[in-house]
Amino acid sequence: MSHSHSGRGAHRARRGRRQPYAWLGAGAVTLGLGAALASGSAVAYADTGAGSGAAKTSASSSESGSTSSNGTESNTTKKAVAHSARAGAATLPGGSISSRKASSPEASGASAVAQVDAAATETATVKTTAAETTTATTAHSARVPTVAAVTTAPAAGSTPVTYSWLPSTPPVVANVAVSLALQQIAEAQSELQQQTWGSGNIPAGLVAVVPQVLLSQATLSLNTWENSITPTQLLFAQTAGVPIVHQLAGVSLLGAVLLPALATTALNSAGLFLPLVGALEGTGGISSVQNLVSTAALNGRVYAFVPVTMRSTTEPIVYVSINGGRAIPVLVDTGSSGLVVTMSSVGNAAPLVATGNHGTSGYSGGLSYDYSTYTTTVDFGNGIFTGPTNVNIVDPADATEAMAFFNQLGGASGVLGIGANAAGPGPQGLPTTALPGDLSQGVFLYQGLLLGFAGVMVFGPNPLPTRASVSGAPDAYLNVAINNGSPTKVGAIIDSGGVYGTMLQSMTGGTVNGPVPVGTRISVYTTDGVLLYSYVVTSRNAPTVISGSPSSVLINTGYIPYQNGPVYLDYTTPDGQGSTRFDYA
Repeated sequence: MSHSHSGRGAHRARRGRRQPYAWLGAGAVTLGLGAALASGSAVAYADTGAGSGAAKTSASSSESGSTSSNGTESNTTKKAVAHSARAGAATLPGGSISSRKASSPEASGASAVAQVDAAATETATVKTTAAETTTATTAHSARVPTVAAVTTAPAAGSTPVTYSWLPSTPPVVANVAVSLALQQIAEAQSELQQQTWGSGNIPAGLVAVVPQVLLSQATLSLNTWENSITPTQLLFAQTAGVPIVHQLAGVSLLGAVLLPALATTALNSAGLFLPLVGALEGTGGISSVQNLVSTAALNGRVYAFVPVTMRSTTEPIVYVSINGGRAIPVLVDTGSSGLVVTMSSVGNAAPLVATGNHGTSGYSGGLSYDYSTYTTTVDFGNGIFTGPTNVNIVDPADATEAMAFFNQLGGASGVLGIGANAAGPGPQGLPTTALPGDLSQGVFLYQGLLLGFAGVMVFGPNPLPTRASVSGAPDAYLNVAINNGSPTKVGAIIDSGGVYGTMLQSMTGGTVNGPVPVGTRISVYTTDGVLLYSYVVTSRNAPTVISGSPSSVLINTGYIPYQNGPVYLDYTTPDGQGSTRFDYA
């Protein structure tokens, strides 16, 4: 079927009136952070918008070292598998899959995903992981609305699926890089002292006073951040709903958030003086100090800001440069995992390294494609660049069709899948987990920050306090209530990737493949009853009606949660599933 934005881009959903001085809250934190960082220094299962709010769907299979699971599968067969996931709704393990991309064998914790199709049938064994203990912020738990018990029995496991595309060796660990940066700064100061005053070199010692002061300033900034970030976040959470006071607490939080940027500036400035110290020192001993300072600057960069442009109402676009190439627009998609582009979007700064991983993927709207995975680098601008990471490049035979399809996604040239436990395409080790230091901890996304036209993406630890959290990113269990009725527990894809979402016919009524009836109120909660967001369906934001039961079918939230407030994808959970954190704004 064809992909079209007709009826979508011309209108934008109505949004509630913002409180006076609201810009001083979450907006001040994120915009101020971006300004300071700027001055201081994407699918198989990429859910893409289709038609008027129709769910984007896809299928994928991937293999390591071959183009088919048995080494002999024809391209025709692979295309059939890719197209098989286009018709209906995503399903939980154990059910037939119609709009969910199949998992690669690279996925941790699952051998495959069951997929039913006229051309191909695959079975799967999915193991259950330990539940992640994530809850709403304790200090504010009395303020959030709650609802009664759900109408369906809880399913086994903490998330609907057990994929994991997060690196396992080593895993992403919270807040270790800053401690390492402080250690490296201390070592640099000690070595600088020994190479100058300690060796009796007075001229070098005098010049070294400036970098020593800057290194001390960096230490002070990082130590102050470590000591102040939690109290300022707690104050921001506790004052939610209190006019003016909450916004002023946001300004205080902004001050804490900006401290690592000051440290980075001080370290970079210190690095500018070290060559002069080395020229006076004369033995070359300053080179180790320079290495320590430059490494500390990477480890001490806690947050990194990337502007987001919203196109066609639902599609968040950022720019990346791959292997030193030109900056290209890509769709930020929490509903998939892995960066997918064509070779025309890749530069030639260094030879690409083939990983031997190949796969097949498809999207609703008429696209299926084969791809190969390569190792290279990705640059998000403003000095935000990865180490060697995986990029999926569409095979030449499918490149023209793929590029035409990507261009319909708000003018994108590819898809940046940032989900931790989406169905794929993977492989393990996403570009967003290959960023230096603590930048790899997770991704903060606030699509609707500037009246729905633009937003912000921040790499690093969560800059805002968490209001409520669910295990899994994007695949998680949620409670959904229709028209203020009793909630139903469902598996869901919390998806930023350019769609209005899907809802079950048994819950909302309406015609399958048609829109949810206008005027329907959809309220989404955590499984323990904390309200995440609520909205009324209009002709401009209606999810698509799908068939199936809550026990077997995954719904899709669409872009609404990311448009209504800040959301953070946490990559540091021990089970590798990630968590989705809905922040205070």
